[in-house]
Amino acid sequence: MSKSYNIPNDYNIYSALSTGKVSESVVNTLFLKRGIILGGKTTREHKADYFSSFMHSFNDFEVISSQHSKVERSEYISSTNLNTKLEVDDLTPIFSTIKSSLQKDLANIQLKNVSQTINGETLSLEFEYEKFHPEKQLFAQKEIKKSVLTFKKNKDSEQFYLEHPSTPEMIIWSESVMSTLKEHDNDLSIDKIDLISLTSPDLYWQFFDELTANLDKFHRTNVVEILFKDPYRNVNDEDDDGTYKLISASYRGNQLHLSEDFMAKLDDGYRLYRFNWDCIDSSVSDSDKYRLSIKVTYDENGRSNFSFITKGFLKNKEGKFTKNLNSLPKSLDLELNKIIFSNGIDLINSINSKPLKVKILKQENDPELENTGSDG
Repeated sequence: MSKSYNIPNDYNIYSALSTGKVSESVVNTLFLKRGIILGGKTTREHKADYFSSFMHSFNDFEVISSQHSKVERSEYISSTNLNTKLEVDDLTPIFSTIKSSLQKDLANIQLKNVSQTINGETLSLEFEYEKFHPEKQLFAQKEIKKSVLTFKKNKDSEQFYLEHPSTPEMIIWSESVMSTLKEHDNDLSIDKIDLISLTSPDLYWQFFDELTANLDKFHRTNVVEILFKDPYRNVNDEDDDGTYKLISASYRGNQLHLSEDFMAKLDDGYRLYRFNWDCIDSSVSDSDKYRLSIKVTYDENGRSNFSFITKGFLKNKEGKFTKNLNSLPKSLDLELNKIIFSNGIDLINSINSKPLKVKILKQENDPELENTGSDG
């Protein structure tokens, strides 16, 4: 991505100020600097239209751009176990020159710097880069990003636990890092949740049903949403974005949450994209409700990437849950990431070594039907 300078015109200014990205106080300050006091009933649209008609300074552009700079948000996280004889001290000199071995021809991305920090047995590799979004309005086109690939040494083992944001660029760069490490340890291997072995809709259902049902002490109470995408959708079809959504009501009796529809969409050629569910801490009598989400993305070769995020929690107030999600403590967020990865690895290995055991419920609340591991 070559360096360029964009000169906003009046339409760019109007578009930038007419959205909620720029706060009312900032808009009013821009006018005050010109000695203009606006009435309380002046609409956002009128403010944007009026200000866009002025001559503008570089300071105006800087103020508006800073408001449109993308706020850092939580990303889905991908995890990997790295099996290697290399130690933290061995990684340091390798990563000192890692930038030169990374793929640099990523569309609309400019890698600025790669740095590393060590805290005990944990090494963090930070990637600083710019991401260009040509489809957005001018003030929101450039995104400054920092993403971290973390190596945590597992005690008493020749293994690191890795985490990184599951953005396309970080998936590619992390694979480049693994290839570089392979040059220093021929026996290096990785363990990840690879869905390629789930060769039928039944196996897909079994994996996601069993994985989300119980995460140690966290027990599923409801599937909130299952989202599929059609990989063969015509990108020019404006009436169809290629997604299909399944939404489940709360569990009752032996209800299997949309298992038949789930498998039917896979049979139709759709790919699972997102699986959201709620769970509670079974060790606490008045547990809050935690909302969790798995996302599966695919590269151009059809390889899947499994990632996870905690959406937050709904506070339990006298037996009723609040409607707004609250952020989880960082420690619990990290705990859940590790649990779902560890359980996912074990479950994949278990499914690969055992015969299929899924049965489809044809009718709800039928005691004659076998319990398949779903709620109830």
